[in-house]
Amino acid sequence: MRRKGINKRPTKFVQELSRKTDNSKRTKALKQIAITIVVFIVLIFSLSFYAVTKHNSIRETVASNPKTISAEVINISRGKGIHSATYEFTAYGKKYTGTTFQKYKGNKGDIICVKYSTIKPEVNIYCEDTTPETFLDDVLILTLELTGLIIVILSIYLCFLKLKNPKKSIWDS
Repeated sequence: MRRKGINKRPTKFVQELSRKTDNSKRTKALKQIAITIVVFIVLIFSLSFYAVTKHNSIRETVASNPKTISAEVINISRGKGIHSATYEFTAYGKKYTGTTFQKYKGNKGDIICVKYSTIKPEVNIYCEDTTPETFLDDVLILTLELTGLIIVILSIYLCFLKLKNPKKSIWDS
């Protein structure tokens, strides 16, 4: 009888150890997910802040000494939801190019209004892009929207893993 009692204790101890290992794996996986999300948030925030700052700087430079001219759209880049136009104009006998900040809904070959700095014609802006971008709308809210999207995609992925193999823990590699 004593042998049976002795044998039961080690199995209970082994079960407790395996639970601790499962919790350890889960904790480690959750930490990795949290770190990844924070890195994405910082990256998205930094890129958005940089773009908004750069665009607003160009707007200020053009606004200090503006001149309006017509330019021809020479290319339209079509990405996912982004349709920016590259345009070309001539000032002081030289050709200059620029790109729209916001979406452009026209076609290649269109003639558009462009403002450029009389001091630096290479610093120019599409006339419809003159409204300054704000920190709240164009940096913070964009960052929060993309973070929410990342979290939703991650949640769907974890649900997919669980549905794919319901008996296996999603925290196991």
